[in-house]
Amino acid sequence: MPEARVVFRADSFVSLAGAVAAGMGVALLPTWLAHVQRDMEPLDVPLLDLGVNVWVLVHRDMKRAATVRACADFLAQSLAADRMVLAGSD
Repeated sequence: MPEARVVFRADSFVSLAGAVAAGMGVALLPTWLAHVQRDMEPLDVPLLDLGVNVWVLVHRDMKRAATVRACADFLAQSLAADRMVLAGSD
């Protein structure tokens, strides 16, 4: 958005969504947030690829623990299942 004026900065989607809901302006938010904040409208603005990697850090002594493995597997399966929604292609 050319000539945009930054009036608020935050490091959480919740804070940014609250600022948009309060009428402070527009924000770059994940598309899945529209399912939660139904009063927001997406803007048709071309963006660069904003893909991100998800990293899960585990202490080396715990990486083979069944509970840690189960959690990692669950996260991988859940993210893969919701991939289209997270990408905004629901």
